Amino acid sequence: MKLLAFLLCSVICACPDEGAAQVIVHYRRHPAHPAPAAHHPAATNAPPVNHDAETIAQVHYYQKLFVPTDPWRILHGATNYAKGPEWFQFEGRVLQVTTAGILLDGWFAEPLAYQLPAGPPANRHFLLENYPHPVSPGQILSRVQSLVAHHGESGGAIPRLDYGLVWTGVPVLTAAEAAEARTEREAKVLAYQQELAAKGDLYGQYKMGMRYLKGDGVPRDLARARALLESAAAQGSPSAIAALKDLDEPP
Repeated sequence: MKLLAFLLCSVICACPDEGAAQVIVHYRRHPAHPAPAAHHPAATNAPPVNHDAETIAQVHYYQKLFVPTDPWRILHGATNYAKGPEWFQFEGRVLQVTTAGILLDGWFAEPLAYQLPAGPPANRHFLLENYPHPVSPGQILSRVQSLVAHHGESGGAIPRLDYGLVWTGVPVLTAAEAAEARTEREAKVLAYQQELAAKGDLYGQYKMGMRYLKGDGVPRDLARARALLESAAAQGSPSAIAALKDLDEPP
């Protein structure tokens, strides 16, 4: 103990600072208690998961199938189908209804942008012109309504969207015609997903794997479903990995 006190006093007195004494303690770990080894994740041959790429591919595909409310509009004397790079989906809360248009607090962007990894832009005020449906302050125009408007050149601090004049010359489909159109659209989706799967695309393999798993548009085949899901999972599809996990869990 006297030796320990002597050594400690020597360390304090040797300190060059004129202020409070500093005690510098150095210690060596006992061999019986070695320092813990640095943690390194286990090496794996699995490719990196790119959930963003998978989501973007899926959203871009469904953008092709997106059907806006009031699809036919008259702008500048011409009839347009409300789809294209200048037709933005919008959403917002009605702040004020004026003779110039409806002042909204919300966002506008490409259709289904809210499903993309980046999401829609931040909310801001914008003016919606020529909206034909009655609204009142506080009302929400929601994304589920599939509303789009034309975003052309607009000066001033507040952006302007033009809903245009709704053209009602499009014939209304009967129930049978609507069902036929839906069947035709579903057949196109199935053919598209089959083509992607045949090319080895992870999105197509995942979608077709789920179809064979559920018997959706194709005969139910668990073996083919598993093979497709495993192939998609090997490419890094998080959806396929989750589906396989559910498939392997006991009922």
